[in-house]
Amino acid sequence: MLQRIQTVYLTIAFIASVLLFFFPVAKILSMAGGKLVEYHFRLTGIMKMEDDSLSLYAYQPILLPLLIIITISLIIAIFMYKNRTKQVRFVAFVFLFVAALIGLTFYFVDKFGTLHNTNPNYKQFGFLLPIIIVIMLVLTNKAIKKDEMKVRQSERLR
Repeated sequence: MLQRIQTVYLTIAFIASVLLFFFPVAKILSMAGGKLVEYHFRLTGIMKMEDDSLSLYAYQPILLPLLIIITISLIIAIFMYKNRTKQVRFVAFVFLFVAALIGLTFYFVDKFGTLHNTNPNYKQFGFLLPIIIVIMLVLTNKAIKKDEMKVRQSERLR
């Protein structure tokens, strides 16, 4: 049934994954040619802000497909409510993709920061979104397992 609490958790995770397309994960400030250049690291690409103009500077081809896979997988997980054991395994599988996304994001942001001799500023809204997704996936698995235990208990009482 779609009105279970795990559906709410998965929907929140889905919304957070969609928001990752739009919000920067980190901000990198660099001095280039005597000018201050600001880079917004998004999972869709690195945006370069220079003299109040915005341009696409670089693109990390691994992160965007991974984010698309996570977003589609969350939609699929929502509609797997009829088979709870498969849903638990699938959510754990999505959790691995989110962990890979977080790790690769740190790797690329740090690599880009060292390339421009600066430290990235992770205090961005997009940085919190993968953490929200992870928390929602953990809560989803707990809720599904709790439902499964209730069903098994009711079958035992018959």
